[in-house]
Amino acid sequence: MTGALASFLAVLALGAGAPARAAFSKADAGASGADFLNIPVDARAAAMAGAVAASAEGAAALAWNPAGLAGLSRREVASQHGSYLGEAQVQRLGFASPLSAARGTWGLEVMYMSVGSIGRTDVAGADQGSFKPHNLAVGAGYARSLGLWQLGGALRFVQSKISKTASTLALDLGTRLELAPGIDVGAALRHLGPGLTYGQRDPLPTALQAGAAWRPRERWLLSADVSLPRDQVPALHLGAETSLYRAAPARIVGRLGYGTRGLGVEGVAGIGFGFGLRWDSRTATLGLDYATLPTGELGLTHLVGLSYSWGAPASPRLPPPARRAAAPPPPKRPAARPREQVPYWPAKGEDWMAPAVPVKRPAPSPSSER
Repeated sequence: MTGALASFLAVLALGAGAPARAAFSKADAGASGADFLNIPVDARAAAMAGAVAASAEGAAALAWNPAGLAGLSRREVASQHGSYLGEAQVQRLGFASPLSAARGTWGLEVMYMSVGSIGRTDVAGADQGSFKPHNLAVGAGYARSLGLWQLGGALRFVQSKISKTASTLALDLGTRLELAPGIDVGAALRHLGPGLTYGQRDPLPTALQAGAAWRPRERWLLSADVSLPRDQVPALHLGAETSLYRAAPARIVGRLGYGTRGLGVEGVAGIGFGFGLRWDSRTATLGLDYATLPTGELGLTHLVGLSYSWGAPASPRLPPPARRAAAPPPPKRPAARPREQVPYWPAKGEDWMAPAVPVKRPAPSPSSER
């Protein structure tokens, strides 16, 4: 386990090296574009204040740590909806399918955000109509287990429209490691890319997040993450998940979280709480998740998610059977000793030898008796 931990810390060190320090410079604070990528849409993760770097699961893992896709054993489709301040609405649709435990899992997602209509005026303040800003992200990801490690990545097409439209590509990289039974650590470097260009380049909201998840008992999950975003101060995220009721085929899970990102906000902020319902059948599972996030004087944010997984659990791809070695040839039987050939009559001058088979001697002729 010591070697595995050293490898995990090495990954974090690479992520926090000179390139990462340049990406997280204070000069870029508050100057990022495509901020909608940081909006928590997954109700489970939002209720746990985003502390899911080591515990992201299902098709929603693509949005937090793509390495979490590797833990999926069945095909899953998930839909999330979030109602934010004003008329802001966020929709996300994701799908993930395991190939096998040996070949990994792939996933797709689409995220769309609209903020309603915004009035347009000229320099003199005259009404120039309205426009409808929106944001779009379409991505694909892949993850695979390598022993105790889970490695994953995702690539997204990002488009943002305000009065003009800009687009770019963003890359996510993630890893997760099982340190011991019930203890996982994970890290994700999200939103790497060239940024959006309207008239000037606005960098993407790149963020590094790392944390640990611990299951002290089967019904409990405790997690803690640290995030280092480009455009905000570092933050601590704490989350908990517990099973409130479990009797086949139903399950009820409660969740709670706190993040220091809410410090300094007027009123109650930084807290998340919610629940999850699961209904299991022999071949499928239906899930409902809900979370609410107080945002100080601005009120509450509500998130709802539906998920459906089906199919037989993916089985590991067995290695091809070893080619059966050809059976050795049977030992050769010793050659039979040739039977000694004995002449019927002895040669002239030799003693008589009994023939191998009885022979009948011819009767002497009368002339020989005389």
